[in-house]
Amino acid sequence: MSTSRFRYLIKASALLFGLVTILCTTPPRPVQAELYPFRKYNTSDGLAQNFVYRIYFDQQGFAWICTNEGFSRYDGYRFVTYDVEHGLPHRQVRDMVETDDRRFWLASNGGLVYFDPQGAPKGRTSQRPPMFTYYRLPIGEEHTPVTALVKGADGVIWCGTASGLFKLTGQQGNFRIEPTNFTTTTLAPGSESPYVRSLMSHSDGSIWLGLSRGFVIYYPDRKGGGRFEKFDKREGLPDMEISRLVEDRTGRVWAGSGRGLLEIDPSPKTGGGSIVRQKIGYDDGLPGDWVRDLYRESNGVYWAATDRGLATFRLGADGRATSIRKYLIKNGLSDYYLNSITAGPWGNIWIGTANAGILKLTNNGFTTYGMSDRIASAVSIFATLDGRTTAVSFINVSSPAKPENIDLQLRLGQIENGKFFWVRPNIPAGVSFSSGWNQVSFQDRQGEWWIPTSNGVYRFPGGNSIRHLQSAQPKAVFNTSNGLSLDWVTRLFEDSHGDIWIATSQKNVHHLDRWERATNRIVNISKGENQSIFQNYQVTAIAEDRDGVIWFGLSHDILPGGLARYAGGRLVRLSEEADAPRGNIHSLLFDHEGRLWAGSTIQGLIRIDTPRADKLTFQYYGKQKGLISNRVTSLAEDRFGRIYAGTARGLDQLDHQTGEVRHFSQFEGLA
Repeated sequence: MSTSRFRYLIKASALLFGLVTILCTTPPRPVQAELYPFRKYNTSDGLAQNFVYRIYFDQQGFAWICTNEGFSRYDGYRFVTYDVEHGLPHRQVRDMVETDDRRFWLASNGGLVYFDPQGAPKGRTSQRPPMFTYYRLPIGEEHTPVTALVKGADGVIWCGTASGLFKLTGQQGNFRIEPTNFTTTTLAPGSESPYVRSLMSHSDGSIWLGLSRGFVIYYPDRKGGGRFEKFDKREGLPDMEISRLVEDRTGRVWAGSGRGLLEIDPSPKTGGGSIVRQKIGYDDGLPGDWVRDLYRESNGVYWAATDRGLATFRLGADGRATSIRKYLIKNGLSDYYLNSITAGPWGNIWIGTANAGILKLTNNGFTTYGMSDRIASAVSIFATLDGRTTAVSFINVSSPAKPENIDLQLRLGQIENGKFFWVRPNIPAGVSFSSGWNQVSFQDRQGEWWIPTSNGVYRFPGGNSIRHLQSAQPKAVFNTSNGLSLDWVTRLFEDSHGDIWIATSQKNVHHLDRWERATNRIVNISKGENQSIFQNYQVTAIAEDRDGVIWFGLSHDILPGGLARYAGGRLVRLSEEADAPRGNIHSLLFDHEGRLWAGSTIQGLIRIDTPRADKLTFQYYGKQKGLISNRVTSLAEDRFGRIYAGTARGLDQLDHQTGEVRHFSQFEGLA
């Protein structure tokens, strides 16, 4: 292979490898250096301030970040900040909540604030209502900090303040803030300060209040009143602040404190002994003892934000914390002091820090296999019959003792215990292991292996692991000595009959042959009648539709490439239609509904809804419809029917039902 062709392959195929590394929602696995895909956002990106109290996601999926200098909305592309210049009564915004009818309420150091995103900012003449409306607490003090907000099971907004607990009642134009019997004015003289540090709405309808020491459970009654019970060191709690209270999806209650993370009896009783079921702290593996926030994923993974870093853990069969893993500055955190943690609409973990803005951990993102796994360029990826991921790649085979002596050779690899191992199939020393576009080597439906080389195709006996290919003797070799048109093989494909289509290319001459399983002979397709087009264009993609028609993606260095289909022994190149694809086609995909998708190097993503029709119609998805690039070289479909397109500028995910395009780049962990 020429040096220029090899460099071209590296550029064109680098994005392909990301398609198989999409993870489930599990903590990212460390890869040698243990650096994780944290995306960092701070004031230089437009965030209001780098001290973050809380990250809140609204019903539309927008992120709202509460900071020391106002708050910001992030829509996935940019930040929009609101502060005192817009009419915000106080610069410090500690919390936010959205009601069912999409009204926003802010907890600020100056009191409770109603926020209307469509309202008019301060100083602007408008018929619209004001953007911010301030509500004073009914306790006679001009400015009382509202420290936390929570929406109860019945939709009532509860306000934790420096003077106790209040609730919001009424409706638009007639909101009222009503005190409860846990406030400064109603507590007995000499009682401990009612400063509320955190709030939680329990599934039983009660409201839990974290205090400077211990916590309180408030039980509202049907008459608008309620009672409270206080829990402190007499019930086994540390004599410390309760920074966060969380009821997880299993009904467990957790308290983040200055003495670690505490699992609390979900139905605690005063005076009945310790209500702490377990404590998880620094001595158990957390980065620090002060747990500021906690989030639990649906798969059972807990994420704890502490004053010394991030941690994940699971619960064992006995309910105790296991598999604790720490994430520190050396693992990619931009700050060790973390204030808040939650998950966004896509499952990514969002973290608010005390000094460095926010972090997004692409928990639903990518794990990269690169030079640390000896991979220089991934040429092809496919699955074995048992679903194991297999790759063809150029790897560095030089001695680890002399990493500067780079020796790149093509190898076949599989993932085992989270790491790749590499083999060279048992082909003669003077024969090159051939590369091409997308699928080259593969395992057929009978379990046998087909390996392309510079001396034809080698057919090896079956086996799901590739290890046996190092020593197995080939069952057959197909080359020019027994019917193949050319020896250098660039593309292989198995059709529904079990026949193998073989594309070859050598010195700018191209051919297409088919090995027939029933007769064990080679049929020269490109040498047949009216098939000379295959001699002018290289076949770089092959697929089969539901009717058994074989489709080809064509490429040429100078001429337009495009599509062709082969049915009834006759080839038709789709060049007559005015809107037919014109670019080189390196990937074809039939989705679960039978639509054909093609990746073009100049026209982006192409869709054909009815491939069996005599008159074809083409739908194009390029930069004008949201794709990041018009150069698409690889395709895949997920179980939800979304299409993934590997492009020259990253990976795009297309939901063709809605037309929504989601772009993945290095910020989501792509290499």
